[in-house]
Parts: sequence; structure tokens; C-alpha cells
Amino acid sequence: IIYVALQDFEGIIAGAGNVSILEPIDESPAFEQALSDSAFGWRIADFDSLQVFEAFHPFVYKRELIGLFRIGLSLEPINNINNRIFRRVIIIGFILFLLGSIIILLIVSRQNLNLLSRRYKAVESYSNEIVQNVSDAIIALDNRNIVTAFNKQAESLLQLSADKIISTSISQAPLPAGILTSIDSKANSEMLEVVLDEIRLTLLLSKSRFRDEAGNLNTIILIRDLTELKKLESQIQRKDRLSAMGELASGVAHEIRNPLNTIGTIVQQLEKDFKPLEYQDDYYSLAGIVRKEVKRINETIESFLRFSRPEPIIPSKFNLGDLISKIQEQYQPMLKEKSITLDIELKWKGIVCWDKNQIKQVLMNLIQNAFDAFEKAGKIKLLISENGGNVEIVVADDGPGIPDHIVPKIFNLYFTTKAKGTGIGLSIVQRIIDEHGGIISVESSVNKGTTFVLRIPIDYLNKSN
Repeated sequence: IIYVALQDFEGIIAGAGNVSILEPIDESPAFEQALSDSAFGWRIADFDSLQVFEAFHPFVYKRELIGLFRIGLSLEPINNINNRIFRRVIIIGFILFLLGSIIILLIVSRQNLNLLSRRYKAVESYSNEIVQNVSDAIIALDNRNIVTAFNKQAESLLQLSADKIISTSISQAPLPAGILTSIDSKANSEMLEVVLDEIRLTLLLSKSRFRDEAGNLNTIILIRDLTELKKLESQIQRKDRLSAMGELASGVAHEIRNPLNTIGTIVQQLEKDFKPLEYQDDYYSLAGIVRKEVKRINETIESFLRFSRPEPIIPSKFNLGDLISKIQEQYQPMLKEKSITLDIELKWKGIVCWDKNQIKQVLMNLIQNAFDAFEKAGKIKLLISENGGNVEIVVADDGPGIPDHIVPKIFNLYFTTKAKGTGIGLSIVQRIIDEHGGIISVESSVNKGTTFVLRIPIDYLNKSN
């Protein structure tokens, strides 16, 4: 309390707190208002260079208004409180601002983290899809040779489930010995041949290494199946070789034909016009042999010319199933006589656009070869299926098979192992399949039979265009 005073209109009646001069009552509208309303009032006023909180109230004694009772209170505690509150508000505001900034930063960081996480998952998923759907088999190994990745093509090629091989040591994986040996070798790439389910495959195995973020050395093994490519390469080589032999055969045939015809004519003329006095039987016998040999050589020349000047392909649409049925009927008596079974499985029997007569010649030639391979009872299987716009025709037998050193030669012109064979049948088969835009391959093992596989586009016209 700074001061307490009782004041009338004349001045201070009584006071405490070193008060000697106070603002007169009639000079303040607030005082007059309080007197007229007989009510309590307050104001902030100046007192002796200080600001005070002044409260005032009319003072009445025996129902007579004496004046105003005035009390002045120091504002310092309130100012101190206000200052403390102001400081606290500033501090709290700063803390709230700081917390708000941190929260906003966390929210933004969380959003960025979520965005990066989604992008990472998208990139990881995209990369995984690329690895899973490439045409080559991919196997990834960590620094301990534990399998960490095994894509779909690896499952298909090696006939193993990824679930069973991932997280296992590559040395314990049920892989062909040739692949395991190649993986352990120091060579970065190697071509090898393996047998899976009795099918011989030509594979190219390559290795590359990289270090991960932890500095560990990892290995990526890429296995490419070159089997079909090797078959195509072999067919192209056979085609080039047959073309060269055909051109040679054509030239030789023309050079031989004229003198051969002359020899034949002279022999016939000698038989008619000349009769020896002695050894007539021997003479006519020898002349007959000459005529037969001339005829045989002439037939060989004709086959030369047929091969070097093949008939053009005349494609037409026909039902493949109907053609197979007719071939089966044609061979049935002959097969029955030798107790050979012809098992036909038509997984596809739609319409094809091929040269019907030439394709019939191909199938009959392959079936005849299988038939000739048997000395007694056996089984020939003919399987027709469709895959990716191509018809796959498999002609297989369980006969004696072909030795490995002979298999590469069977398509050569005039190569034959038959006593009465001409050696031109498979060469013609090769040529017809080539001209239809197809591929022919053969697999054979001694005492395990022989399998010919033909892949021909369903529509020769669209393929050729």
C-alpha cells in the first residue's frame, strides 16, 4: 500500500503513507462518477513519479456524504508478475515453436521416408521382376557360397524349386556335376554339356563378382541355354554343306549323264548288231550287267538332280490330324507284319499351311527309318503338339539307336548305314524342313532309341513374309 486517504471537496481530511497532495475530487470525472453512483471505482494513476493502482469509494457518515476514501496500491508486484508471465510466455512460445518445428520436421521426414521406402520397394520389385523374367538362369551366392537368389528360369532349366535351394550351400545343391565343377573352377566363363532327364543340354556358364555395402564378396552365376542355338547352328551348317554338295552333284551329274547315255546306247547296239562266235552267254551276261549298272548310275544322277533342283513349295491349308491318320493307315499292315506298334498322340491337330506332299514325304521318311531300325518287335511314337506358333512333331523309337560318332553325319548327302540305302532321304528331309522355315534335331543313344524333333511354323506363308 502506497497511501490511504480520506478526502472531501476541500482537500485531504486524513491520510497515511506520506501523502500530502492528492488530485482534487472535482478534477476527475472518475471521482464524480463514483460519487454520483455511490459505487466503487478504480484507475491507474501517477503518484509521486510512480504508477499506482488506486481504488476509491464514497465515504458516508450518518447518511451524509463526507468525501472519498482512496487507497493506492503499488503496481510493482503486478508488473513483476506480468514480466514473469511475459518471459514465461516467450519461453513457452519458443519451446512450442521448437517442438512444433521438430514435429513438422519429423512429419516431413516420415513422409519422405515413406516415399523413399515406396520408391525402394518399387525399384526392388522392378529389379526382382527383371531378374525373375530374364531368359537366362541366374544364381546369386554370398561370401560363404550360400544361395541367395534363384530365378524362375533357373528353376525351369535346372528343374529345382527356389524354396528348396535358397539359403543352402551351393556345394550341397542337387545340381549336375558338370555345373558344380564349373562353378568351382577359376574360369569366368565356360561352355559345358549336361544331361537332365535324359536330355542333353549345351550350356554357357559365366560368373561375375561384386562387393556389397558391407564389403563382402558376392558371386552371380549366369547360365544360358544354348541347346536350341547349337541345333540351329548345326542345321545351318548342314544346310550350307548340303547346298554345296547339291551344286557339286548337279555339275557332276551333267558331266556324267551324256557319256553315260552314250555308253548305254552303244551297249544296246552291240547286243543287237554284234554276236561273238564264242562265249556268247558270257557276252550277253556282261552286256546286261553294263546296262543295269548304267541304269543304276542314271537313277543316282536323277536323285542328284532332284536334290540339286528341289521342287518348289506349294503351300495349302489342311488338317494335320487327317494327314497323320492317312499315314497311319498306310503303314498299319507293314507295322503289323513286323509286330511294331505306332503310338500316335495328337495334343494338337489344327489347320496348317504347308506343302502337304512334301511334309508327308518327311513324316513317311522318318517313320520308315524307325521301321527299318527294328529287326523285330518295337515301338514308334509320333507326338504332335503346338508351342508359340510352331508345331512340334516328335518321331521317336526304342530301337538300337545311333552311335555318337555317327549322329552328326546322318544328314550328310549319301551317308547311310543301310545295305540298300541311298543316303539321300534325311538330306531331303533336312531341305524340306529348312524351306518351311523349321528346325530339325536328333537325339540318339545306343540301345536307347532315336528321337527326331521337328519345329515348323503353323503358317508357312506368314513366316516367309
